[in-house]
Amino acid sequence: MMDPHSTQNNRVTSLDIHKDGMFILSGHRDGSVALWDLQEYKLLKHIPDLHQTDVTHVKIYLITKNNAVIHAVSCEDQGGVRLLTISKKAIFGGYSVQQEYLFKSKMQGTSSISLQVCNPLYPNHFCDNSILIAFGGNNMINICTMNPIGCIYSITRPEFCKYKTIPYLAWGYGLTPSHRDQTVPIFAFAWDRIIQLIYITGDGTSLEIDGIYYTDAKEIIGLFFIGESVLYAIFDGHNGREGKVLYTTKFYPGNYRTLEEEFRRDQASFWEEISNISQMTVHAELERTYNADLGKSMVDLNEFRGQLMQTIDVVNYGNSIQKHN
Repeated sequence: MMDPHSTQNNRVTSLDIHKDGMFILSGHRDGSVALWDLQEYKLLKHIPDLHQTDVTHVKIYLITKNNAVIHAVSCEDQGGVRLLTISKKAIFGGYSVQQEYLFKSKMQGTSSISLQVCNPLYPNHFCDNSILIAFGGNNMINICTMNPIGCIYSITRPEFCKYKTIPYLAWGYGLTPSHRDQTVPIFAFAWDRIIQLIYITGDGTSLEIDGIYYTDAKEIIGLFFIGESVLYAIFDGHNGREGKVLYTTKFYPGNYRTLEEEFRRDQASFWEEISNISQMTVHAELERTYNADLGKSMVDLNEFRGQLMQTIDVVNYGNSIQKHN
């Protein structure tokens, strides 16, 4: 698909397919980004020298004006995050590009971008109109609105998490330990050995931290919402990799900031609290799969989905889990 003269040894390092299946955005080893037409299998625009290092993630977050304007973000290993507006030229054909930094030096080792996808079953005026994107780096996570553009929430790496660990980000909908009366948008992040939930209030006026999970595994290396109030996490365990299906309402009703304060004040008390959280959040585990090669090879998704549905049928607290096919 790509012109060999524009790429040569230019390895693809990230890829995003827009939900309507019309466009692909690719990031490359030399710091360039390319936009593709998936319907006609052709390169629409190659943007060279956009980043100083490998492009670690790209994301198309909005398409407007009858598919003529593509809005996207991209990030690099060195930390920079770029805003891209790729517009189709009306007269001469081709595409023009406007680009600017969203974060230039604030973030380090930016490796993940997660877009909040609205759910018509659970309207939330703030989410439905703001377009929320979370950016994760080695030192911090930033949640931004893209309409208008601005950073609304920042999370620095908790001091008790290992240095240079990568945060894994996921958006979904569901309930949290202390907020069970209404399904709301939830942002979850996994960092080192913890998973923290942050929900957006029904009126969209604030982001509230509620629900933490701790594992004794070496590190959490993957996190996804697979249904309402249901997360799938991948762990790098002591005896190989392990996957767990987690129910968010069974998380411990706490937050990482309280733990961080305890860590600074009294580490013996901190580890005692961590032990309590670990024991209590075992009840959040609906299902687990052990495979020493999990994450290194393709997983049989149909088999996994079948197992998950069986699990939900058996353990469905208050019939509150909605199945997603």
